Amino acid sequence: MIGYFDFQGREIPITAIIGDVQASMFGQCISQTGQCLLTLGTGAFVSILTGQVSACTDGIYPLVAYSDLSNPLENIHFLHAYHSACANILNWARQAGFFHDFSELNQFSSDVQRAHVFFLPAFDGHTDDPYCGSGFIGIDHRTTRDDLLRSILESIAFVVYELYLCIRNDFNKYQGEKNFKCLRTAGKVSTCDFICQTIANLTQISIERCHAFDYASGIGVGFLAAYGFGLIEDYEEFEKIILIEKIFQPVQSEITQENFQQWKTIIPRFTKWYKKDESSP
Repeated sequence: MIGYFDFQGREIPITAIIGDVQASMFGQCISQTGQCLLTLGTGAFVSILTGQVSACTDGIYPLVAYSDLSNPLENIHFLHAYHSACANILNWARQAGFFHDFSELNQFSSDVQRAHVFFLPAFDGHTDDPYCGSGFIGIDHRTTRDDLLRSILESIAFVVYELYLCIRNDFNKYQGEKNFKCLRTAGKVSTCDFICQTIANLTQISIERCHAFDYASGIGVGFLAAYGFGLIEDYEEFEKIILIEKIFQPVQSEITQENFQQWKTIIPRFTKWYKKDESSP
């Protein structure tokens, strides 16, 4: 028990304190070293549990996933990386008329295709360049609206894959490649099968999407509160509740990797697009 909150003369017990990202990991049953969560919400977050090991390189920083207040020396850490390009990109695309309803995004075929148009989603910069611009490359007289929308969706998958590679490389250094266990996704953008399937094809790892993936943080907070109050005695009880809704099996194709590698070549064209004293429109 952490304390109490006085609500209209009643003492409401406070049994847990947790951050948004950590709560979403609990809400999707990311509880063991080597389990990884891709949270595709307002931004794109990649988080992987590392146990008591917190060492990292390459600019990836470790955070505490959870701890036992009675034994704070045994904190469980996770590696965490973030990019702002996710739901905000799709919201802009809808406002710009590329689509009208998010349900339309699942009408796109997830079949592997060679890309001819590429998009860089850098509304708030990209990687270590806060002055990076956004834009399309590869448009010609044959380009359709669907081609542009497909490039937008692919760009989100590419950004997430970039983050995943950084996290995974760090994890392999300190934990070993064989200790990587699973990849799950949550957040509103994970409703887009095309994005999830593209990430699965890039990582060559199955991606699990659980039921209630859009309420991961709330579910995680609720579980911890119930656990702290004694309503739930074992985490395994909670794991039985969170069921997998869909598994995206990776499709092996050189085209997907070639699309990603070509997408990376457009980044320098937008680097330092804005000046330090100039705000993006």
